[in-house]
Amino acid sequence: MFRPFTIALFLTSLALPVPLQAQQIKATRFAAQEMLDVYCNGRGRFDATGLIEQDLTGDGQLDLLLFTGGLTCNDGRPACGAIYCDVVIYMGEGQDLVQRASLMTQCAQIGAGNPPPITLCDKDSGPYQIRWNGNGYDMP
Repeated sequence: MFRPFTIALFLTSLALPVPLQAQQIKATRFAAQEMLDVYCNGRGRFDATGLIEQDLTGDGQLDLLLFTGGLTCNDGRPACGAIYCDVVIYMGEGQDLVQRASLMTQCAQIGAGNPPPITLCDKDSGPYQIRWNGNGYDMP
């Protein structure tokens, strides 16, 4: 038989993360919609390479990477320019997402590690990696 205190404690422990998680989902949707508004007049969809939620800074919180190379506009227009796409990286800070980097690139891939390297591609110099250093992203 369960005691009321044990059940209440268990239910309380389940309920605590939900509001923060719900706020993070709301912040992700807002950031994604903002990119859709800019590049696709508000209508389009991200594939698995265009919207990535993962800990990119090693602090245990979900961060967000948005990449226009993984964004398809509903009207068929490309979300990328003729040569480059945009990548925007947000850092999770509590219930908010704070933009930490905005770069032009041809590709964006997240590697393994804590924090993971992010591989970007440049037309002239080829692939290069950036990684969170505790204060910002190390750029080559």
